Amino acid sequence: MSLVTVNIRGHDYVITDIGMRMLSPRGQYRAQGFPEDYEIEMGHDGRKLTNTQQTEKCGNRFSHPVARALVVANCAHLFN
Repeated sequence: MSLVTVNIRGHDYVITDIGMRMLSPRGQYRAQGFPEDYEIEMGHDGRKLTNTQQTEKCGNRFSHPVARALVVANCAHLFN
């Protein structure tokens, strides 16, 4: 259960019972284009990472398919 307060044109509204489904860490990596077999559960030292730690690390990575798409979209003249 969540509670959100918004102000619209000077009037306060309270919205209750907002259910938001959060992406799992795996879902976050999928959304960035990482392959299914990309290892996210273990740290560099072999210790198991919590979901919170996996989520934190997701924001520090870049996806090769997304990076490639950006380069192709912005530098198409280099690929001719």
